[in-house]
Amino acid sequence: MKTAIAHGIAPNLFQPMADGKSGRITLKPYGGGYICPCFNPETSECNIYPIRPLDCQIYPFALMYDPTRTQVVLGFDMICPFGEAQIQTEAFQRYIDHITNYLESDAIVETIAANWSLIGPYQEDVVMVRVLERLNKELELKIRIGTSVGLR
Repeated sequence: MKTAIAHGIAPNLFQPMADGKSGRITLKPYGGGYICPCFNPETSECNIYPIRPLDCQIYPFALMYDPTRTQVVLGFDMICPFGEAQIQTEAFQRYIDHITNYLESDAIVETIAANWSLIGPYQEDVVMVRVLERLNKELELKIRIGTSVGLR
């Protein structure tokens, strides 16, 4: 959020999160749905692509809790037209592995553990494709030693 604001994105486009360090962008109406205010539909380009947030980097995947809010999972947003036809293919499964490895890399696990609001709520229209084991272990450790208030 701070990086986007420093690059000229209006602060009022963000809804602050409880941790005080991050925020969710407020989508704007477009056509029959909503789009990110940083997306230019005429050029199909993102105005902040080099500094886009984690959830934009991994879309159409989503980092979220499971329905019981006991595990962090990788989900796939089925409104993405690409996914419905591809989700069962071997190539797509390899891509799930790639995204999982990225999210469970040292730097990203550390970032998420320090900014727990990056984990979204369970969404019924998002298909869970993988439990993020390493991230769950790290968050559980943080909870046990009391360094991350509000994770669950």
